[in-house]
Amino acid sequence: MSTIRLCGLMLALLPSSVAAQQLFNSTRSNYSGLTGTSWNPASIADNRYFFQFQLASFDAHVTNTAYRYTGAWSPQTPNEDLDLDKQFLTRSPSDKAKSFSAGLNVRGPGIMLRLSPTQSVAFSTRARVALQGNSVSESLIVNAVDGFKTRGRASDNTFNLNLNAYSEYALTYGRVVLDNSLHFVKAGVTAKRYVGFGSGYLQSRQADYQIVDKTAATGDTIVRINALDAAFGYSNPDAFDNVDANQALQWLKGGGGSGGGWGMDLGFVYEYRPNMGQYRYIDKKGVDRLDYSRNKYKYRVAVSVTDIGYIRYADNATAFNNIKTKNSG
Repeated sequence: MSTIRLCGLMLALLPSSVAAQQLFNSTRSNYSGLTGTSWNPASIADNRYFFQFQLASFDAHVTNTAYRYTGAWSPQTPNEDLDLDKQFLTRSPSDKAKSFSAGLNVRGPGIMLRLSPTQSVAFSTRARVALQGNSVSESLIVNAVDGFKTRGRASDNTFNLNLNAYSEYALTYGRVVLDNSLHFVKAGVTAKRYVGFGSGYLQSRQADYQIVDKTAATGDTIVRINALDAAFGYSNPDAFDNVDANQALQWLKGGGGSGGGWGMDLGFVYEYRPNMGQYRYIDKKGVDRLDYSRNKYKYRVAVSVTDIGYIRYADNATAFNNIKTKNSG
């Protein structure tokens, strides 16, 4: 049995003059609506939209702190070839431990509704594939890119690699908890049901290895393991044979899952509103109303903890959590 635990933290300080923080990440926009719940469930309370329906969308990302790409390809020049040869990769000048992340999100049908001036609800679906590496030592990632061709010894290499493919079904509730005109606070919570399709992890508590000369017989480089203390596990590896948007759409239906679990998100937003009078108006019936379509804050602070939870794989799961060896090649 293998269990994958998930957790993330986000803190944002957003000035009122900024409508969308980054073009590739509209989920942090004041007008993000339903998609904003993935970053902070409190965002649906006092939302710019009264009602929103989402049919489908997707996004992908690849980031790392070890190398910078200097080739001709970019999102602005998609016709250029994406060549990841070493000559187009510039190493980070820092010798600190590195991290990297790659992921694909396919969002399925979802709906958001404002129940009252202080309460909103939302339901969303999405399929996710995520690969993450944390605390990867400088020497290890350089050797991995170079194909372990550089002779020498590297000790005390720790790292944590995780791969997971799953779908989630999320129900979000957000409400205003404080509104005295000047100070405004809203909170939100999301409950999630996870369906897991495949996972893998490799953790190193200690890795001391040495690269020696190529052998005359085979011409292969030898990596000698002086000491290794690690953990390794996987479930349903066939799930990663053909990962693309079409596969993710199939995962949205939840069929073929080999694991399951539960999760939740928590979020809070504080807004400083010194000029609330200018955002009220009198409608045709003479009723005093608040204009939900406008941003009312001078500044705001948002805090959220996302993906609190787990996915447990009981079928087709293998785990080796106490791998220890010395002096092996």
